[in-house]
Amino acid sequence: MNVEQGSRRALRLNRAVASGLLLAMAFILFGTFAVSEPGFWILLVRASAEAALVGGLADWFAVTALFRRPLGLPIPHTAIVPNNKDRIGEGLAVFLQQNFFTREIMAATLHSADPARRLADWLAVQANADFMADQLLRLVPHFLHLADDHEIRAFFAKALREQLQEVDFTPLIGLTMGELAATGYHGTLVDDALKGCQAFLDHRRDRFEELVAERHQGWLRKTVDRQIARAILRGVEDFINDLLQPGSRARQKLLQAIEERARAALVSPVDRVKFDEAKTRILEHPDVQAWLALIWDKLRDATIEDIASNTSKAKGALSSSISSLGVSLAGDINMRAKLNASLEAAIAEFLPWRTELLNLITQVIRNWDARMFSERIELAVGSDLQYIRINGTVVGACIGCVLRLAQITLLGSP
Repeated sequence: MNVEQGSRRALRLNRAVASGLLLAMAFILFGTFAVSEPGFWILLVRASAEAALVGGLADWFAVTALFRRPLGLPIPHTAIVPNNKDRIGEGLAVFLQQNFFTREIMAATLHSADPARRLADWLAVQANADFMADQLLRLVPHFLHLADDHEIRAFFAKALREQLQEVDFTPLIGLTMGELAATGYHGTLVDDALKGCQAFLDHRRDRFEELVAERHQGWLRKTVDRQIARAILRGVEDFINDLLQPGSRARQKLLQAIEERARAALVSPVDRVKFDEAKTRILEHPDVQAWLALIWDKLRDATIEDIASNTSKAKGALSSSISSLGVSLAGDINMRAKLNASLEAAIAEFLPWRTELLNLITQVIRNWDARMFSERIELAVGSDLQYIRINGTVVGACIGCVLRLAQITLLGSP
């Protein structure tokens, strides 16, 4: 049951109680006239019921006159709420302007409320972080589906290509090579590359010999060509083995050349130009551009699939980040003070717009249907107003009883 349904139910119940009590007083009053010789108690009940009926009817009229014309009669100064809808909207706007939207009140409220602390405490609770992460991620698929894939793909590819072209990778590569050389890890990379070459040659040895032999006709020439190919392969293998030997001269020269190349890459304008040209050629290649465009599709599909999963990594990461943010903010008094100050500054910037906001409130209420506006107000406060009718009936009965007793005491009338 939502709030509106609960309000309607409470209004119907209290209205039924008030009307039932009023009808009960009427039945009691008319019932006393059925007694042929009423005594003290009957007359006392009659006086109480009579006063209760008058009080209940008066309060019924007062409450009903707020929202509609009683019994549909055109009685002056009834149906107050619908007839004064525009004036109520203007009064509400003035009330808000004078009692809420002032710099002093809002600054004092923010200062005493410490919204940064409340936000931090709320975010630090894991259940709240999970809820917030879930709500945020629910919006992502809608935005992804609403976007034009073709335009987004083209924009993403263009933006990524432009960013890659702007980035200067030469210093990064030079620093990477320098660090590898300084730690000696470049030797390990060289060993891995040489061993990969060995494995390739072993795997393609027969094919290499066949390619060399196919260049000439005749059995003898082919045999000689194969021998030459084998000699070349043995020479290459010997050279690779020599490079793999830790103390070999060839290996030392190779590692030294790599180290010098790393140092030169950091300062050489020629290397920078060559690398930029190579980077531009790679980025402008059609296959690379197509690959960059497909990155959007892969990111979109992966994101939607992950969000739909019961074990969403994105949700877990976002929830953990939100919770950590709350914990960090709760423990950082300086950051909370800055956040509160920012909120106060934002409110100060908002205040010049309060007139437009209040005009909007007035205009919205002015455009509402009078009957609908009256029903909304009655739904909000009508349930409590029914207690006025109930109290009026009960108080009227008490006053009627007291007056009857006073009459008997003072005047001695039966």
